[in-house]
Order: sequence, then structure tokens, then C-alpha cells
Amino acid sequence: MKSNVIKIGSVFFLGLLFLWKFSNYLTGTEPIGWDTGGHYQLANVYRESFASFNSLAWDEGWFGGFAAFYFYPPFFYFLTNIISIFLPVNFPFAFGFGIFLIIPLLAYAIIRFLNVFVLNRFPLSYQLPIYGTSVLFYFSYSGDGLQGTSAIGMQQGTFISSLAHGFLLISLSHLEVFRKTKSKEEGIKFILISSLLIYTHFLTSFFWGLAVLLHLIVFRKDWFRNFKYYSSFFVAILILSFPVLYNYLKFSEYTSGVFYGYTYPPLLSILGKDAYDVALASTGNGENFLVAYIRELLLSGRVVSLFLLFGFISLCVRYLKHRNGRRYATIFTFFFLWLSLDNTFGYIIPGLMIHNYRAFDSAFLGFSMLSVLGAFHILIRWKWKLPVQWGLVFLFLFTLRNFIFFQPKEVSSDRDVSQEMEFHLHETEKALEQLPKGSLVFPEIVRTSVILDTPHFWSNLLRKHGLRNALGLTVESSLYPTLAFNWEEFGLAHTFRWGTNVSWKSLWASSLTGDNRNGELPEFLRRSGVKYLTGHTAPFYEFIKIRNNDFKILFQSGPFLIVELLYPSEKPNLPGGYLSYSWLQSKTAVKPDVFLRDSNTILARLVSHNISIRIVNLESSSELSDEDLKQNISFLFLSVDSKYRLDGISYAKSFAQKGIHVVLLGVPAPPNDPYIWDWSPDIEKRIAIHLKNSQVKTNPWKFHNMGYFPELKESSGISLYQSDSHQIAVINGSGKINVSLSGFRSKWITWALILLPVFYLLAPIIRKTRYLLFS
Repeated sequence: MKSNVIKIGSVFFLGLLFLWKFSNYLTGTEPIGWDTGGHYQLANVYRESFASFNSLAWDEGWFGGFAAFYFYPPFFYFLTNIISIFLPVNFPFAFGFGIFLIIPLLAYAIIRFLNVFVLNRFPLSYQLPIYGTSVLFYFSYSGDGLQGTSAIGMQQGTFISSLAHGFLLISLSHLEVFRKTKSKEEGIKFILISSLLIYTHFLTSFFWGLAVLLHLIVFRKDWFRNFKYYSSFFVAILILSFPVLYNYLKFSEYTSGVFYGYTYPPLLSILGKDAYDVALASTGNGENFLVAYIRELLLSGRVVSLFLLFGFISLCVRYLKHRNGRRYATIFTFFFLWLSLDNTFGYIIPGLMIHNYRAFDSAFLGFSMLSVLGAFHILIRWKWKLPVQWGLVFLFLFTLRNFIFFQPKEVSSDRDVSQEMEFHLHETEKALEQLPKGSLVFPEIVRTSVILDTPHFWSNLLRKHGLRNALGLTVESSLYPTLAFNWEEFGLAHTFRWGTNVSWKSLWASSLTGDNRNGELPEFLRRSGVKYLTGHTAPFYEFIKIRNNDFKILFQSGPFLIVELLYPSEKPNLPGGYLSYSWLQSKTAVKPDVFLRDSNTILARLVSHNISIRIVNLESSSELSDEDLKQNISFLFLSVDSKYRLDGISYAKSFAQKGIHVVLLGVPAPPNDPYIWDWSPDIEKRIAIHLKNSQVKTNPWKFHNMGYFPELKESSGISLYQSDSHQIAVINGSGKINVSLSGFRSKWITWALILLPVFYLLAPIIRKTRYLLFS
């Protein structure tokens, strides 16, 4: 009875401490933080979608339109909406309260993990100070907030990752208890909480998978003895999380995410970089990299390095001669510390697109727990100088003191500027309010410590005034940032370009053989459907000033400019069509980013010679007949790998015989063929003459200001094509199109978000249900 009172009192004390320390989340005002504002916008987007019981949405607010919640799972946004429905609070309070709930959940997860893996036989007088010290030490972390760790990371907007880490620790705890007891209730809870983790955060789900793999290695004998149980767990998890996993795996090529890692990869050095280099060269011939790398490891003899690596891990397991749970917790901590420093995964699996430095949060969670245990053992050795219990109490008090006095640095609000700047900003807001609603605006983003320079500020401001943002925040949600950030090199090179591949710019720069270099970026913006630009720096003003034929300044107050992009009236040219040899041969379409890179490389060269044309990816929708191709495209750009030159030319001749002009990309054309050309030095002249002689009265193609995504369907059934920018191309369509996402998984995800937490809480009842028992 006395111990229960002590436990309840401890929980009550910790709860009051959290309420005092993190009361900023309970003010009922719109939250601030580096990424927090963006998550708040997404929560509002989810609220609109959830009204029709959908958990996937097409949002026009960022990137000119993007598929929301396909690449960023929606559980946290679902949680905030549930709070706003069942509690009499406004939505900003529900959002902040959702963040606040993560803190006690994460504290519980730390205590649960400690109790299961480390302290299961310690007396209560030892457990309580160790629990409290571990929790408060973790929440007192004072490193870089953008690393995504602890309370300071949550302040910067990584609270969804923190929520997922709480689920990760709880999931591992259920897995470990099941290993020890074979309790069916623990197995069910492991399945449900692991599935919920996948519905919460993909990156932490990847870390969870690695943590479970470590559990398998450390406790491999038990896993092999009970393989039937463990395999059924993962089959169930895959089934329950199928819709969100399918979204990511199926459509991740329509995102701009890249692998983050800037440290030299030590593991790659151990395995042999020579084998890696050979495999990387093989990818230029179209070979799968992972297959080529495994082959080279075997052929080069470097596979022995892999064997020695496993030997090293085995030695570590033998060396860490603690109880099994402690051994696992130690390996868990060291592994994720290593992962946060090493970027080998990004080299070996380039499509993984993870931020490896975020693994430090997992490592720091482990360190926060094990470091206290290490201090406990030191106190045992020094017990003749200081009783162990008092030593733990003093350690807790010092940690409590640090927690109380530590204050995470808050991100400055948009009003933390001079009064003069605030006046100009207020005037700019009034001018934005006058722009036509729904207009696509391209903001200048620079990287400084001032909030109004950030993508977070402009993203919120434009949406507030009913304007669409050509950029946005979560670049892993759209391909357009890759395109835009590369094109910004041609006039706005000072801007902040984050989180994506910006290597195309050098390829495009080498294509500029004409003298119209100042027109490259304005022309790209026109292809994107941009109507207005905003900016406030001297380089932006110079960019506009020297291109007075492309831009018109509508408003200026202090440093702030609002600029209209001018669209000259020109003779309509039919677009060029794009096909690849792989599509003609086996219906294997090129990846969407490859099409964008190739088409914009073509356009960079043509625009430099004042040739205006659009390019449509003919592989992205239903096939056009040969007669349709002849009537509705000016050229067919045919991409052919040099290995298949003769076959590619054969396809080109078949099109030429039907009167279709073909421009070969990657291979030379037959000499003196009037219909088949290649990318030779005189191609611009040939294209210009052909376009001039073409008699086009009306262009049957319409380009609509919304991003292409394969699950978008038009209500009347017309085909939607990917264009050379972030616009949908439609042939013989009306002035407006009515599109919506066609995937049936949206409501499936909603049901999963509702039922997974409910079933988790009801797991004791489920365990007693006959048909849900493990056989």
C-alpha cells in the first residue's frame, strides 16, 4: 500500500513538473517553432480531409499542389483532430495539447523500457530516482534542436518523431516481455503499437526495424525456437500497416527527399569501397545497384570483410556480459550512436532517403537510461563513502535542478523585428490580401536567423491570405522542389535550397549555348504557372531590375517587393512528346525525376536560343495513336541508351515513316534523315525552322496549375499527363478540370488510426477472445 502511494505521488509530481515546464503548449494560440507552423498547416489540411472520413488529401497550398499524408503518415494530425472533436477547445489548443501529451508518453516509454530491460529486479527505493533522473536528463538535452532530439527538438518541430520514439520504446518493451513470458497479450500489444508507429513516422519506423533486427541478433536462440510466433507478428504488422507502406513504396519516386549524410562512411570503408565503386559504375548501364554491389562483394573477395564485421558484432555481444536485457540496451545505444555518425545506408541503398543524424535521438534515449545505471554502479563501489540510495537522490536532485533552469531557445516570432520592419511587413500583408485568391506565388527564401527569411514564415503567410505557395516545407512530399531549387541557380543563387538534389544545375548550365540566359528562370516560372513573386533582399531586387521585360513591380514597402510575372502573347506551339526506348520495348516507364531532368535539359538549351516549347511525358498516361501523335505534337523526343542504338533507331524510323519528327537523345541519328535528328550543335536551328513552318491555329493541349500525381483522376475520365514542370497537361480538354485522388486506401487508413489505439487499450479483452488467440 505504501509503495503504491509513493508511485502515485511520484507520477503526480512529474505531471505537475511537466505542466509547469511545458505550459507554452497549452496557451491556445497558434504555435511557433521551426517546423511547428508547417505541421499546424498540415493538421488543418487533415481536418478538412477527415470531415469526409479520409486520411489522404490533395492540398493546393504547397508546391502548387501535392499529395498530403502519402509520405508523412497522419497519426499525429488524426490525434489533434480527435482532441478538437471530443474536447470543448479551439483547434490551436487541441494541436498544442497533442504536442504536450507526447511528453508524458515519452516519459512513460523511458520508464517502461528501463523497467523491462534494465531494472526489473531493483527495489523501489532505487528504481524511482533512476527513473526520474533518466527522464529529466533526457528532457534537459541542450544540443542542436534541428537534430530532432528531446524537448528542444520538439520546440523546433520534431515532436512527431518524439511521439514515434515513444512508440518505439514501448514496442520493444512488449517484444522483450513476450520473449520472457510468451504472454499472448504482450504479443498482441507489440503488433498493434508497432503498426501505430508506422502510421506515425516513417524514419522512426526504419529505426524500429533496425532495433528489432538487433533484438533478433542478441536473442537469436529464442527467435529461432519460437519462429512461428515472431513470424506471425510481422505478417500481422505488414497487413495492418499495408496502406501507408504501399503509399511510400509505390509513390516515393514522386518526392524530392534525399539521404542526409555528410560524414565519411567508416562501414563502407570496412566492406571495401573498391567493390562499391565498381557497382556504382554498373548502374550507368541500367543495372540494379544493390544486386551489382552484392555481386562485386562476392567476386572481389570483399565478402570476407562482411564476415569479419559479423565476427566483430559477435565479439561485442560476448564482451557485454550483462543480463540479456542490459546487453540489448547497450548494443541498442551504441548502434544508433554509430548510425547517427555514419551514412553508409545512403550509399548502399540510395533510395532510402533517410536523415541518418536523426538516429541520435534513439541513441540519446539509450544513453539517458544507461548512463544513470553506470552512475549507480559507481555509487555501489563508493558505498562506504556515500549510501547508494542517497547518492541516487542527490543525482536526481542535480538533474531536477538542470531541468528546471534549462530553457530551450525559442524560435523568434515574425514580430521580433524592428518597428520599421514590422510596419513594412504589415503593409506587405495588406498588399497580399489584394491579390486574386488561389494565385500561385513564388517566395524568395534565404537562410538567416530571422524568422521572416524562412520557408516557415512565408508558407504560413501566403496560406493565411488564400494564396498558393509554389514552394513549401516538407520537400519529401513533392518533386517540384527539386526542379525549382535547381532552376533558382539561374538568377536566385543566393536562396536557401534544402533537402533535395541540386546537381542538375550544372547539367543545365552546360546546355546554355545561346545568349538568352537571363530568360531561363522566368521561363521556368511561366511553365510552372507562377503569377507573382515575393522577395526582400538586394539580390532579389537586382534579379527583377535587369529583367524588366519579364516582371512588373506591383508593390514595394521598404525591402519587400511583390512582383507580377508577365506572360507574353506568342504563337501557340504544339508541345514535344517524350518517350524512352525502355517504354517502347517493355512498357517500363522512366522515373518521373528522370523525365523532369531530361526535359528541362532540353528546354534550358532551347530557351537560351529564344525557342519556347513545352514537353509532355507520353509515358505517364494512356497511349496516343500514331495519327494523334502526328497531329498533336511538334516533335517526339526519344531517349535511347547507347547499348540499344540500333533498336532505338529502328523505333525512330517507324515513327518517321508516319510523318513524325523524332529527336534522338543519347545516340546519333542516321545521316541526312529529314525526320530523325539528334542532339547535335545545329538542333536549335532545325527546331526553330520547323516550328516557324508549322501551321498551328489552336493548341489542343491545356496546362493546368496543379501538380501531376499518378493517383489523381479526372471526373470525366480524360487522360492526365506529366509535363516538364509542376503542371498537368490535358489534350482536348475543357478550360477547367475536376480531379481527385482515386486511391481507396484513404478510408482504410482512417479506420486503422481509430481501431489500432482502441484495440491496444482493449488488448486484455482481445487476449481472451478465442479467434484472436495465437495457435
